[in-house]
Amino acid sequence: RFLELPLLFSTVKELLQLEEREFHLTAADLIRQQAVRIAKGEDPESLLRELESIIETKAWWDTVDTIAPVVGTMFLSHPREVCRAMQRWARLPKERLWLRRVAILHQLKLKKNTDEELLFQCCLECADDQEFFIRKAIGWALREYRKTNKSAVDQFLTDHESDLSSLSLREARLVRSSRHRTILQNSNTVD
Repeated sequence: RFLELPLLFSTVKELLQLEEREFHLTAADLIRQQAVRIAKGEDPESLLRELESIIETKAWWDTVDTIAPVVGTMFLSHPREVCRAMQRWARLPKERLWLRRVAILHQLKLKKNTDEELLFQCCLECADDQEFFIRKAIGWALREYRKTNKSAVDQFLTDHESDLSSLSLREARLVRSSRHRTILQNSNTVD
């Protein structure tokens, strides 16, 4: 069942005011379920302001990571507006880490529709951040895009190895399979 967007956002904000985490997760899930409707909204700047407010209310990685792909879905419908917002969010002060994390992760599921330049720009903008959740996000976003464009990510990692944290580099090079995990270092495997 669909809620009109104003009612959706007010419901989500009410849920976020409650103390129990389960309500916060429900709020994030409501946003996720309405991703396509949000993305097709006629006023992307207003929708991004709503999401910005929601993301920063009682934020934690689980709610933020649920909402980030919604911003990615919006990017497909409103690339110019979302790109500008993500560039701004990536440059926010480090205390606003959850919006910075969304700027890095919003394209996580876009594969060939990823704006490579924006992804790399957001990663570099946040690269000097000491925060675990930012460093991990950089590596995760690069690892996911590496599945689509390995050569571009490998070149980016080579070009910016001194800019990125060891955690970001390790995560970016991590290859996961259902049977085992292996860390690739310099594209060589060691027996």
